[in-house]
Amino acid sequence: MPIRLTIFVFCFSKIQALKNTERDVFTAEEMHTLYIREHVAGRTEQTPEYKVIRNSGHDGGDFVFVKRKQKNASFYEFDELDNAGK
Repeated sequence: MPIRLTIFVFCFSKIQALKNTERDVFTAEEMHTLYIREHVAGRTEQTPEYKVIRNSGHDGGDFVFVKRKQKNASFYEFDELDNAGK
């Protein structure tokens, strides 16, 4: 499968996860595990991974998404919080 199509499937699954999740607060790892990995692996020849990149200087933590309803809007927007919840 062409790489562009794989990237499209990955991006589409991420957007769908953000739009359709019933959770008000969730991490990027939860989103990957619950929505993205199976969707992408079932439609492409690749299985995306969510893990620390070796020798990257990574100190841990994760992105936290908080869903909030906008006033006078029919969609949700997301705030990305750092791992400290700032």
